Amino acid sequence: MKKTLLCMVLILIGISLSAQSLNYPIVQVDGKSYYSYTVEPKDGLFAVSRKFGVSQADLHACNKDLEDGLTIGQIILIPVVGEVIQQTSATNFIKHEVLPKQTLYSLSRQYGVSIDEIIANNPETASGLNIGMILKIPVKQTDKISKTLITANAPEVSKMKVAQVEEKLPIQPRIHTVRRKETLYSISRQYNITVEELTAANKMVSLKTGQKLVIPNVIKEELAEQKIEKAPIKVVESPTMAVKKADLELLISNQPVKVVPQNPNALRIAILLPFMLQTPYIDASVNYFWDFYRGILIGLDDVKKMGISVDLYTFDIEKNPGTLDSILRLPALKTMDLIIGPAYSNQVAAVSKFSRNNHIYMVVPFTSKIEESDSHEYLLQFNPSQDMLLPLVAQTMVDRFAGNNFVIARFTGKQDKANVLADEVIKVLAAKRKTYREIQLSTGNVDTLKTIIGQNRSLLLLATTRLDIISSLLPQIESLGLPALQIWGFEDWKQWVNFHEGTYYYSLFKKRDTGIYQATYKKWYGELSPINIPMYDLIGYDLIKYTTTALQVNRKNLPAAFGRVDCELLQSEFNFQKLKYGNHWVNMSWSLFGYYGGKMNAIK
Repeated sequence: MKKTLLCMVLILIGISLSAQSLNYPIVQVDGKSYYSYTVEPKDGLFAVSRKFGVSQADLHACNKDLEDGLTIGQIILIPVVGEVIQQTSATNFIKHEVLPKQTLYSLSRQYGVSIDEIIANNPETASGLNIGMILKIPVKQTDKISKTLITANAPEVSKMKVAQVEEKLPIQPRIHTVRRKETLYSISRQYNITVEELTAANKMVSLKTGQKLVIPNVIKEELAEQKIEKAPIKVVESPTMAVKKADLELLISNQPVKVVPQNPNALRIAILLPFMLQTPYIDASVNYFWDFYRGILIGLDDVKKMGISVDLYTFDIEKNPGTLDSILRLPALKTMDLIIGPAYSNQVAAVSKFSRNNHIYMVVPFTSKIEESDSHEYLLQFNPSQDMLLPLVAQTMVDRFAGNNFVIARFTGKQDKANVLADEVIKVLAAKRKTYREIQLSTGNVDTLKTIIGQNRSLLLLATTRLDIISSLLPQIESLGLPALQIWGFEDWKQWVNFHEGTYYYSLFKKRDTGIYQATYKKWYGELSPINIPMYDLIGYDLIKYTTTALQVNRKNLPAAFGRVDCELLQSEFNFQKLKYGNHWVNMSWSLFGYYGGKMNAIK
């Protein structure tokens, strides 16, 4: 029997982001405009609300049959955001106010029109967009008019079925001018047609920039009474409807939460992260949490293919203690097998207490600060603290380069992990009674290295992670021509770790081939994964694959499965250990890299 992946999402409010969907029919109900939308694979209430810039509460208000989630092929109504201006019998216009970070491209994707159409109706946008601009966005009528069946308590629409095609409207041919990097596939998606229909209408198989294409008006007879084969994935959003902060009293009062019956064998995992949907972004770290979550969703898709069934609950805990406390009161949370989160150290205590009292495993994915009072056997810490990791790195460095002279270069300015590592190296060298040189280095005294190092085989630890220092210092060091010099650096140097032959650094991550993953990411999200050090989406991908595989091996005793997990990871490795710092488990996996032979090599 096929395993089913159920993605359950509880988000406390809606968010308005640019849409990836294209032309949708608009229907009028009691004088209000709604999109008629057919649920697609991977759609959930959260995804649909983001796509159309409405809240999940709005979706529930317009569609009373959503308590059990969405089913592929289901037709729902979505309120049109913005005023609809009736222009002609064939074209409507929506008023849109330009928001920060919006572009002509994102608006064209959001409303399913071409950039040329937006500019034609708003000539002032030819030179770009300004925040606050009011634009007229053309929205084409569909090729058919649908009869809607509405319950008596309209305008709150409970159900809509396409009953029949009553009449066809005369439609003018649409012309599309091919832009740079556009493909047949991207254009077909933009106009909601197939590649075959596009090529047949234009009698061509390839594109050229500037080429004029006729976009066919394809009439697709899709009747609601027609039997639709269900896809193997059903996306359900549970355990309750989306609520706004004003509705939190319902949660605080411990009202019973309706949970849709699920596969009793499915793993139940909750994500507790500050997505900050209602409160504006406070800092850039929120973007990392979204990247992390995107990776989790792709990882779950791969987990399903491995035959593992998962019910995923996602909660926006913001940075508000009251919001987190309300979520921790939800009865459904006590049924989880695993909690991933929180992000910030000041939220760990509350979740840790809940985890310990209910014997639920939790993974803290970001912060490295876990107080001893919050440490217990159900807590897993992904990111080790410097106090835990750097002594091991220092010991490895001294052992590996035992035959080298050690030179430790300090720099003026802010102290960071580089200085902490230097301190740990000095402790190890002193314990081994090995001599070393410690100097204060700058671009003004680089020549002193020639005297100190000379022809001797030496390891130079440059105790800084600052790119401005390294970018000016390394070329000067290289110009000294020291043949036996090796350098210890840091991954924070980015491309500069590939500058000097014989540069070494440590990292918590070991990135592998991500070609297939990137293709999936682009297919799902319309862009490539953001390049960071580390890549937060890959942390989410690896973490969900590792933990679900481990839970599948031993659901009741997760640590017993640590040595028996067999799954392909893309960036992280896992080696959870109990240390002297507390009673919880810490991921102590790290890698050593060296640049030699003209390439970067993984050593450990």
